[in-house]
Amino acid sequence: MLIHREQKRPKASRSEKEVRSTGRGLWVVSMVLLVGCMTMSGVYGWSQGSTMLNAAIFAGGLATSDAAGAFVARFCGTCTAVGDKAAAIVGFCLALICFGVTFSGVVGFYGTNREALAVQRELSGKLDAAQLEWLRNQTVASTAKDKPTMLAEVKAQVLAMQTRGAESIVSDGLAAVLAPVIGAAEGDTRRKSILGLAAALLLIQFGTAWMYGYTRQRLEPRIAARSLATGRQIGDVKTSNDANAQIVFSKMSAREDVLRLLADDAISLSRRGAVSTLARRWGWDNHKVKRFLRSQPDLAPLLASSDQQNVVRLNGNGRAHA
Repeated sequence: MLIHREQKRPKASRSEKEVRSTGRGLWVVSMVLLVGCMTMSGVYGWSQGSTMLNAAIFAGGLATSDAAGAFVARFCGTCTAVGDKAAAIVGFCLALICFGVTFSGVVGFYGTNREALAVQRELSGKLDAAQLEWLRNQTVASTAKDKPTMLAEVKAQVLAMQTRGAESIVSDGLAAVLAPVIGAAEGDTRRKSILGLAAALLLIQFGTAWMYGYTRQRLEPRIAARSLATGRQIGDVKTSNDANAQIVFSKMSAREDVLRLLADDAISLSRRGAVSTLARRWGWDNHKVKRFLRSQPDLAPLLASSDQQNVVRLNGNGRAHA
């Protein structure tokens, strides 16, 4: 009597929980960054439209390009994990195109805000200086009766300039700090920082999407196979209470089992004794294991040279069989 062994999923190990938690974290981070970048690109595209229809087309195109780039980056991670180099290269080229389109939208969003603030601060400073100079001239030319009033106006103007100056420093402190460090003008530093921040943000977004795809298709299966193989003792054959019963694997279960063992490097089919080990493990005989492994296109090349050779014999009817 043959009893087919049911494959029960063991309790997840600490490594499996850790890699799954990491995968979920990468997915959350990539989605948050995706929403943020899509919003920035969409707002910039909306501002470039002369009509509402044009603005919607610009915004939708830039936001869709960002979403496409994120999913293509995840596709590249999956293809890299499964070893499909051609698809990974094609996806990488498409991701670069999406990266360029999204980069222009994010840079436009950053530039529109920071450059507008810089122009506003510069114009406000010039107006304050001109107003202060006019008040000084009026104070000098005014009569003794009007001088206290003019001096109060001068003090109010100076206080307003100081307040706006403090706000200006806080609003663009990055360029103000980096400009002396790199030895460049504040305007050039601000433009370089816009490009650098936009590139870094998109690299993190696309990188986390790629890592999520790779983790799901390569790391999680590998850790799961390692935990499953570690929980089993190679060479042990379990029997039921019936002394005449033997627990055997089905062909599908045997294939899943050998793939897990190979992924974990727990067995090498080219080594001597591998067939016997699997025979004891699955409850098969050696010849059945050899025939099964030879019938699998992806497993047959891994066998030892002696096991790969098909021995042709004649049966009673004169037909050849392995």
